[in-house]
Amino acid sequence: MFCAINIGHVLAYAPKSPDGIWLDVAVREIIEEIASIELERAIQTGVYNKCPVVTKLIDEGGVQERQLAQTYRSYAIAVGNTHPRTAAILRCIADSYNFDA
Repeated sequence: MFCAINIGHVLAYAPKSPDGIWLDVAVREIIEEIASIELERAIQTGVYNKCPVVTKLIDEGGVQERQLAQTYRSYAIAVGNTHPRTAAILRCIADSYNFDA
């Protein structure tokens, strides 16, 4: 379990694939093959933690967070048919940013 968490945090920094979709195809294949909830949650946490801390006024809204949510949701749609576990991770990340918005 500890190993899966560390690997997940590293995979959160994986590059985009040549088609511009995050995560790279090789990482998507790892996620699908391993099928580890701990790994998947660690990737989500790693993505969330790599964003810098932001402070805003109470009435500033959540424009940045909604944009991030839309980006991750579009990635989830793009990989949903071929990599369902990866799409689920991406949807969870999008939901988290929507909640923050």
